[in-house]
Amino acid sequence: MGVAGMPREHGPVPTARHAPPPFDPELGAALVATGERAKEPVTPDGLAARQERDAAARPRPTVRKLRDGGRFEVEELRAPGPRDGREVTLVSARPAGVTGPLPLLYYMHGGGMIMGNAWSVLPRLSELPFAYIDVGSAETFRDEAVACADAIWQAGGEAELHVWPGAFHGSDTLAPRASLSQEARDARTRWLRRTIGR
Repeated sequence: MGVAGMPREHGPVPTARHAPPPFDPELGAALVATGERAKEPVTPDGLAARQERDAAARPRPTVRKLRDGGRFEVEELRAPGPRDGREVTLVSARPAGVTGPLPLLYYMHGGGMIMGNAWSVLPRLSELPFAYIDVGSAETFRDEAVACADAIWQAGGEAELHVWPGAFHGSDTLAPRASLSQEARDARTRWLRRTIGR
């Protein structure tokens, strides 16, 4: 899982000079409640079981549910994927009956960009739309997320970055009612409203 105090394969290794940041008290308690499961490393052999647990804990919404009784037109699109020929499924949703161009919200779990080497995938960072990046101070990929925002700024692009003190990877899913999780969700919602209102 790669949270502070547990085995990690990426990011800086804690030393006397680089100690891991402390967890937020509410989020730390939620992590302790998961027991040994939180310490399980993500490996190719254990990935299928991890994906099954994740799908059971956070079921993906169906296209029917996303349509919300006809409020949205939803379709699954296929885009070329990695060089091995696999396609990537994208879900397109827009208000029903609306024509013409609309603002676009593109969501992707950040780990995919880190593991896929974002710098080669996105060579023209200045051409990205407005980006929102949030990460916990105890997150495995904290430094990479901050570097991604910095690279966007250096290229002349626009990014909003939040580093949540004491949060770790997936903490807002593990403890959705924690104050910090709610604050992070509220910040994302405010950013989305500001961005769509431009």
